Amino acid sequence: DRQIMRCPAQVIILAEANEHVEEMLQWPPREAEDPGAKGLSGRPSFEHFVVRGNEQEAAVLIAARTDYCTYVELLDYDLHYDHDYKEKGKWKRAWTSMLSCKVGFKQNVGHIGKSMNCMGVHAHCRTMKIEWREVYDEFWDRCADKIRQYDIEIMAGDVNMALTRVVPELRSRGREGDGLDWCPGC
Repeated sequence: DRQIMRCPAQVIILAEANEHVEEMLQWPPREAEDPGAKGLSGRPSFEHFVVRGNEQEAAVLIAARTDYCTYVELLDYDLHYDHDYKEKGKWKRAWTSMLSCKVGFKQNVGHIGKSMNCMGVHAHCRTMKIEWREVYDEFWDRCADKIRQYDIEIMAGDVNMALTRVVPELRSRGREGDGLDWCPGC
């Protein structure tokens, strides 16, 4: 669960979350065990609405705190088979995933309003290294189509080697936007 991006109003997008992270985010809130202590024991926890893809080991997850938001609604989940590849003598499959959700807020959030559509993306590293040019181009086409179709306002995720290509690839497909934050090697 390396890639964490925070959106407005306490929305969390994780690119690789397992079932335990999903369960933990849904636990009832608790006060800090030792206020002021370093680490998690010094911090309170919060209950979240959670939507997660259905892969067993790791999937894209979007969550929103229940004290700020009223719901997280699944708009679309796209688990896409990219290509087969060989690693350490074994054949494997490359997959990319995109999770699109609508988050409802309890009150108006500035220029965003009462809801926001967001998308979490987890792209396979070999796809993003352009080992398969056609698959790479199709990924960005699908991504731009989903942004358009679901009126996505915030996109976050793990795009591996293509981190600096997100804005140019989406702009070349008619989707205007800016890269606000990035964290290589998190």
